[in-house]
Amino acid sequence: MGLGALLLPTLTFAVEVPRAPLRVATWLDRQALGGTHQELLVSQQLALGLLAFNSPYLFGGKALRSQLTCGACHSQEGLSGAALRLRLRGPVPDLRTAASHTDVAAFVTHAIETEFDGPPLSQQNARALAALSQVLAPMAADTQSAYRVDASALIAIGLRLTVAFATKAEVGTEQLDFVIDSLRFLLGEMQRGKPTGAGWGLLEETNRALRVALVALEDAPPAKRQLALIPLQSLAERWEASRTQAAVLRLSQALAPHE
Repeated sequence: MGLGALLLPTLTFAVEVPRAPLRVATWLDRQALGGTHQELLVSQQLALGLLAFNSPYLFGGKALRSQLTCGACHSQEGLSGAALRLRLRGPVPDLRTAASHTDVAAFVTHAIETEFDGPPLSQQNARALAALSQVLAPMAADTQSAYRVDASALIAIGLRLTVAFATKAEVGTEQLDFVIDSLRFLLGEMQRGKPTGAGWGLLEETNRALRVALVALEDAPPAKRQLALIPLQSLAERWEASRTQAAVLRLSQALAPHE
């Protein structure tokens, strides 16, 4: 792929526009996911892609200071909708067709390092975002063919991902920190948005449990690490129960065939 295919629109921060609370609106193709109509399964890789898409820690640098996420440009009015806090001179790429003609990892790497002075994109995050681009669905009212990932579902899947990563020896500390930091950002954005589906108590309890888990995962012996992870499993179930939609997004231990 030539450099011209990777060039992004010139970006300028609209600093006077207040930051809107998080509104997760990522639509997935049901046919590309495992599970049943009532319980959809995603792989660890796809779960990481969903978190990265909604995390300012992906970009780092200027984007992190402004708490800018991929979703700021790609979920306000659809997958290629208007930016929330940026002014762009060119169109935002349509994520529904990106997988077929764009090197997603190269595109995101260019955005991170060139536009935002952020850290290099990890290979794991690159694979995760590429996997996400493969299962994005056009926004439609037909709930039989598309599934809308809301904030509660994303918190639940992130908690399960934290537990899964913490029990895998090959996952580095930096990657686990990325997941936990991203989750805590999502919780903070939900508090800003005055959530109705999940109570304040659940938000605060989840944030406390993540702080405890973060310390335990860094400093505690294996036995105490496992104890710190037990509450996260329970909290994931409570977040799933707090959702108003019937379908529940769960984590699958095996990689799905499309990934």
